[in-house]
Amino acid sequence: MLSNPGQVSVNQIVKLLLSFLMTWSNPVLCATLCFYTLDSDATYGASGYQPIYPAVFVFLCAYVIASNVSTVYSCSIDTIFLCAFKDIKENGDSPKYLSNDLRRAFGFDKAGAEGGKGGKGGDEGGKGGKVAPAPKEDQVEDFNE
Repeated sequence: MLSNPGQVSVNQIVKLLLSFLMTWSNPVLCATLCFYTLDSDATYGASGYQPIYPAVFVFLCAYVIASNVSTVYSCSIDTIFLCAFKDIKENGDSPKYLSNDLRRAFGFDKAGAEGGKGGKGGDEGGKGGKVAPAPKEDQVEDFNE
C-alpha cells in the first residue's frame, strides 16, 4: 500500500463518500416515508399516537442495517484493491489474476492495443488473455462398446 499512495488516498475518499451516502440517505428516506405514511393515516392520529416515535425507531433500525452493509462494502473495496495491486506487483506488466474488467480499468488492454504485441497488453495485441483456464471438454466414456 505504501507503493501506491495516490491510489490508496483515492480509494479512501471514495469509500468515505459511498459510506456516508449509504449510511445516511437510506435511514432518512425510510424514516421520512414512515412518518408521512403514518401522519396521513387519519385513524392513526385519531387514536392518539404520534408518528415521530415509529419514525425514529425505523431510522435507528435502518441506520444499523445500512452501517453494516457499508462496512461489508468497504471491506470488499479493500480486498479487491489489495489483491489487484499484489497481482500487479508480483506479475509485472502481465497480471495473472486480474479480471478483464480490471485489466481495462488499469489500462493494460489499452497499452497493449496501442503498442501491438508486448507492452502491458500481453502477447495478444491488447486482448489481455483469459483469466480462467479454458473449460475442458467433457470426456464421456462409452461403456456400451
